[in-house]
Amino acid sequence: MALDALLTLSWMVLGLVPAALIATGSPAQRRLALLLAVATLPAPLLSTLPAPLRAALAISAAWATLRVWEIGRFRPALSPGQRLQRVLSFVDPQRVRRVPPALLPGQLARVAVAAAGLLLGWQLAFTIAPTYRDELAWALRWAGGALLAYALTEAVYAGITLLARGAGRAVPVLHRDPLAARSVGEFWLRWNTTVGDLLRTRLYGPLARRGWPRAGVVLAFTVSALFHAYVGLAALGASAATWMLLYFALQALLIAIERTLELATWPRPLAHTWVILAMLAPSPLFVEPLLRVCA
Repeated sequence: MALDALLTLSWMVLGLVPAALIATGSPAQRRLALLLAVATLPAPLLSTLPAPLRAALAISAAWATLRVWEIGRFRPALSPGQRLQRVLSFVDPQRVRRVPPALLPGQLARVAVAAAGLLLGWQLAFTIAPTYRDELAWALRWAGGALLAYALTEAVYAGITLLARGAGRAVPVLHRDPLAARSVGEFWLRWNTTVGDLLRTRLYGPLARRGWPRAGVVLAFTVSALFHAYVGLAALGASAATWMLLYFALQALLIAIERTLELATWPRPLAHTWVILAMLAPSPLFVEPLLRVCA
């Protein structure tokens, strides 16, 4: 396993590092940079590492490839070192500020609550659900999986914020309380803002400014669907990839439906209820692959 990990990581690093360094060069260099980044995508697919590690590698390869595309397409004014940091980091280093080191009680509390959610979700999905049969077993499994997915994301981003501040760095808000959203569209604006900001500013934004907001939504969710389908394919195979594609297609459909519902006029509790039900209904398509990776 150690040799497989070394070979896979080497493959990815040897493609992504030069891709980052030449991504703002001539048109030929930018095309080569993107080609080098795309060439790293098969590495997690061919790996024999355990499913959680293949999923982590696939997330890294897909995210880095998106970053190389972004740098080559929009050519931000970055030094070679900054481009490398941007490609290899999940947090945009240009948005990280130096601050006095501090312990953030709020983030510590978020980590504690998320950890409790992780434990409860795990128990529901893997300990309690198997003691029941048929539909109730699946309902408990998927409810636990939904809680596990939300708590895991919350724990990761709250933990990053907490550790960064302890090291004297302030990172941008990475997770904006998605459950506070009053629409599915707002939920995704609040969820995982690192990825969401890229999809909004680089894919949705240009089309919206040209008067094609719906096309922008479709493009953003198509890229998100392909991203997650690739991770599912690397971790579990074609079935998981298909589930992910269906899940994000349904998200785009829900946002289209929302445009006819005038959610802004709904009472806040009713709008929150809509969001929770709309997110939970298709969630098995997302959480079942996650549970199988965890298992």
